[in-house]
Amino acid sequence: MGTVEVGKLADLIVVSANPLEDISNIRKLKLVLKGGKLVETREPEGLTDFWELFFF
Repeated sequence: MGTVEVGKLADLIVVSANPLEDISNIRKLKLVLKGGKLVETREPEGLTDFWELFFF
């Protein structure tokens, strides 16, 4: 883990619930930033779709 600070680069996701409390909360995407650009979020059909946001 790192920090979010001015001048640092990071891909980032924002979810509406805590995934540490329930791992299925990782599917509750609200915002995705990849390479400094906002990625259109959609309801993922499964974890594979979630990873496609970052790696494809």
